[in-house]
Formats: sequence, structure tokens, C-alpha cells
Amino acid sequence: MTKPREPRSFEEAALEIARNFGAAEAGKIVDRGPATLRHWSDPDSDGRPSIHQALRLDVEHAKSWGTTPFLQAYVAQLNERAPAAMRSRKVGDLLSEAMDVPVGTGELIALLKDVHLPHSEGGKKISAAERAAVQKQLKRLRDEIDDVEAALKKS
Repeated sequence: MTKPREPRSFEEAALEIARNFGAAEAGKIVDRGPATLRHWSDPDSDGRPSIHQALRLDVEHAKSWGTTPFLQAYVAQLNERAPAAMRSRKVGDLLSEAMDVPVGTGELIALLKDVHLPHSEGGKKISAAERAAVQKQLKRLRDEIDDVEAALKKS
């Protein structure tokens, strides 16, 4: 029977990586055996990867699947545990926040244009690094839209 794991936990991140790569292949990424990955994914176990091992696993996972399970778990836990003052960004007035959206959109369009150029890193295909850059810019744009919504609530 599979043990339940907390969503956005490090154990869930380790399990996702072990499932996607296979425990043996994931272990090779961090110079460990498959039992280590199973141990890291066990919610009843105290063992966890070091920050360097989690980074290596996330890098390889991003290259293959476009996601970073350990980073996502870390950010989600940080957001849950950080004081509200640390989590919230200062929001200006509605008009100034709204003016940031077209800037973010323009940056996204420019980035998309660059990754489709024949001489881009991935050539005709989008490379993992280019995909990550686009995802990062999309996150920035979502943050700008969130700021507009927050400013609207304030007004």
C-alpha cells in the first residue's frame, strides 16, 4: 500500500522524480542507489536530499519534464510558513499596476520571438533553458496581473 504524502512536500517531490526517472536512474544523478530515493520519498523516514542533491535532481527533471519538484515544494512551504509581511509585495495604485502588464507582455513576446529564431539555443525546438526562461516570464506576468487585482481590491 502506498503511504500518503503531504502535497508539496519534499517526500512528494522525491517520489515524483523517482517515478519519472525510475529510482535507479534518479539515484545515478546524485551518485546514490535506488534505495536512497525510496528512503527520501518515505514520509516516515528522516532522510532528505541535501540542497545540492535536490538541485541536481531538479535540473535533470527540468530538462526532461520541464518542472522542478523540489523547488516547487520549497517555495510552497516557504509561502506557507513565511509571515504575511514577507509574502506580500507592495502594491501601488490601480493605474500604475495596470501599466506594468503591457510591459510584462512585451517582454514575454520578445522572449518568445527570440526562442523561435533559427540561431536560438534550441534552434527550431525550444531548449529546456529557453522553456524555463519563458515559464519565468509567464510567472512575472502573472505576478503583475495579481498586483492589478490587489490594487483593484484596495481601491
